[in-house]
Amino acid sequence: MYIKRNNLTIDLTELKRLEEALPYGAKAEIARITGLHRNSVDKVFAGEWNSEDVIDAACALIRRESNSTKKKRILIHETLRDYIQSLPTN
Repeated sequence: MYIKRNNLTIDLTELKRLEEALPYGAKAEIARITGLHRNSVDKVFAGEWNSEDVIDAACALIRRESNSTKKKRILIHETLRDYIQSLPTN
Protein backbone atom coordinates (compact mmCIF):
# COMPACT_ATOMS: atom_id res chain seq x y z
CA MET A 1 0.00 0.00 0.00
CA TYR A 2 1.21 3.48 -0.78
CA ILE A 3 0.17 6.83 0.60
CA LYS A 4 0.23 9.87 -1.66
CA ARG A 5 1.31 13.00 0.17
CA ASN A 6 1.95 16.30 -1.58
CA ASN A 7 2.75 14.50 -4.84
CA LEU A 8 5.12 12.14 -2.99
CA THR A 9 4.52 8.45 -2.53
CA ILE A 10 5.20 6.89 0.86
CA ASP A 11 5.56 3.11 0.82
CA LEU A 12 5.08 0.67 3.67
CA THR A 13 8.80 0.55 4.49
CA GLU A 14 8.89 4.33 4.89
CA LEU A 15 5.73 4.23 7.00
CA LYS A 16 7.38 1.70 9.31
CA ARG A 17 10.50 3.88 9.61
CA LEU A 18 8.33 6.86 10.43
CA GLU A 19 6.43 4.82 13.02
CA GLU A 20 9.67 3.60 14.63
CA ALA A 21 10.93 7.18 14.93
CA LEU A 22 7.88 8.26 16.92
CA PRO A 23 8.44 9.06 20.59
CA TYR A 24 6.55 7.17 23.29
CA GLY A 25 2.85 8.07 23.36
CA ALA A 26 2.93 9.75 19.97
CA LYS A 27 0.18 7.65 18.39
CA ALA A 28 -2.26 8.71 21.09
CA GLU A 29 -1.23 12.33 20.59
CA ILE A 30 -1.61 11.99 16.81
CA ALA A 31 -5.12 10.61 17.36
CA ARG A 32 -5.94 13.59 19.60
CA ILE A 33 -4.47 16.12 17.14
CA THR A 34 -6.23 14.67 14.12
CA GLY A 35 -9.49 13.82 15.85
CA LEU A 36 -9.18 10.19 14.77
CA HIS A 37 -9.38 7.04 16.84
CA ARG A 38 -6.12 5.37 17.81
CA ASN A 39 -7.14 2.39 15.62
CA SER A 40 -7.26 4.68 12.59
CA VAL A 41 -3.76 5.95 13.35
CA ASP A 42 -2.54 2.36 13.61
CA LYS A 43 -4.17 1.56 10.26
CA VAL A 44 -2.32 4.44 8.60
CA PHE A 45 1.04 3.10 9.81
CA ALA A 46 0.04 -0.41 8.71
CA GLY A 47 -0.62 0.96 5.22
CA GLU A 48 -4.30 0.03 5.40
CA TRP A 49 -5.64 3.58 5.40
CA ASN A 50 -4.51 6.92 3.99
CA SER A 51 -4.31 10.14 5.99
CA GLU A 52 -2.02 13.06 5.22
CA ASP A 53 -3.03 14.57 8.57
CA VAL A 54 -1.60 11.57 10.44
CA ILE A 55 1.65 11.73 8.48
CA ASP A 56 1.93 15.49 9.01
CA ALA A 57 1.29 15.14 12.75
CA ALA A 58 3.84 12.32 13.01
CA CYS A 59 6.50 14.39 11.26
CA ALA A 60 5.78 17.37 13.52
CA LEU A 61 6.10 15.21 16.66
CA ILE A 62 9.38 13.72 15.46
CA ARG A 63 10.76 17.20 14.76
CA ARG A 64 9.61 18.41 18.19
CA GLU A 65 11.22 15.42 19.92
CA SER A 66 14.44 15.94 17.97
CA ASN A 67 14.59 19.60 19.01
CA SER A 68 13.89 18.64 22.63
CA THR A 69 16.67 16.05 22.57
CA LYS A 70 19.13 18.60 21.15
CA LYS A 71 18.21 21.07 23.90
CA LYS A 72 18.73 18.38 26.56
CA ARG A 73 22.15 17.52 25.14
CA ILE A 74 23.16 21.19 25.16
CA LEU A 75 21.98 21.56 28.77
CA ILE A 76 23.95 18.46 29.84
CA HIS A 77 27.05 19.72 28.03
CA GLU A 78 26.78 23.17 29.64
CA THR A 79 26.20 21.67 33.10
CA LEU A 80 29.23 19.41 32.76
CA ARG A 81 31.35 22.28 31.45
CA ASP A 82 30.32 24.49 34.38
CA TYR A 83 31.02 21.68 36.85
CA ILE A 84 34.46 21.01 35.40
CA GLN A 85 35.29 24.71 35.47
CA SER A 86 34.25 24.89 39.13
CA LEU A 87 36.69 22.16 40.16
CA PRO A 88 39.81 23.40 41.93
CA THR A 89 42.95 23.26 39.84
CA ASN A 90 46.10 21.74 41.26
